[in-house]
Amino acid sequence: MAKTKRKAVTPQAQAKGRHSGKMKKISYLAERKNTEEFNPPPETGWNRFLANHKPLQKVDSTGKVDIKGNFGKITRYFVPSVELRKVRSLFTQFKMPDHIQTDLTWSYLNMAFAGSDAVASDQEYSTLDRNIDKLHQVLDFLKELADQEIKITYMQIDATAAGKNKHSAAGEKRSIRVTGRLDIGFMEDLLALYPKVEAYSSINAFHEVEKKHGKSDHHMGHKNARKHAQSYYAGMIFTYLRNTLFEGLGALTNDMPALKAETERLKKRYPDRQLYLFIGRLMHLSELLPLPEDYPDDSLIDLIKKKIGPRQVAPAARRKSTGKNASR
Repeated sequence: MAKTKRKAVTPQAQAKGRHSGKMKKISYLAERKNTEEFNPPPETGWNRFLANHKPLQKVDSTGKVDIKGNFGKITRYFVPSVELRKVRSLFTQFKMPDHIQTDLTWSYLNMAFAGSDAVASDQEYSTLDRNIDKLHQVLDFLKELADQEIKITYMQIDATAAGKNKHSAAGEKRSIRVTGRLDIGFMEDLLALYPKVEAYSSINAFHEVEKKHGKSDHHMGHKNARKHAQSYYAGMIFTYLRNTLFEGLGALTNDMPALKAETERLKKRYPDRQLYLFIGRLMHLSELLPLPEDYPDDSLIDLIKKKIGPRQVAPAARRKSTGKNASR
């Protein structure tokens, strides 16, 4: 069966995606009707990996976004009440304890931010890669020229006037063609001086690293920013749930019968498949994971399990925490 060709994304669709993401993100920062204020929980060793996309903005003294304020952490978000009701309903459905619901809501918002930023992030990385490729093409050309592997036969330089000369207006187009033996020879000698440019050593070092090891993987093996964020939060939320839902086992390490009984009870209450489904539903609500409305639960469970991959850990008795890690 022939594969369906993926449609190219038009510039108009890209612009629409960027705008839509930006407006969604802004919507959580502005106080308005039918919203509830949400304050992120204090960062701990347990929850700090749940919030990898928290925005940095100018804020006032209360932690609310204010363009006249100073850059800092936002501590006042405004979430639509209807949205929070859906999130809380999910917590109730999956029997999530009260003491972890604020952490999970904070992770939910960060997933929403990740989804909002995904289109713009992909475009920024794509533009960066193209610009670096062009820079490296110029560097390779100059090296070949200096080594006399190639010779210039014709050159045209187009320029735009900056308006500093009283005889030329800003934006005025200028062009020069290099075609003769003398001017070409001069340009070749001039271009051969490229190693003396201040930025050359760092640009060349980076280029040599890329030639040896390949381009930087912006998304750590994932197709794009959205899929990278999906895998990240699937793994981090799963680890967080395992640690928090089974944290009481650490107090039973000296009572093996009680430890075994409590482990079995918690496994029945929070089986892995139920946790996978909870993560998938929460991720879908945040719009980080777009899905058809009739997407089967079994398929969602398998999808989240695949995204978590080898990160999952056994719910054995957790080592007793000391010092900073003991506070939650």
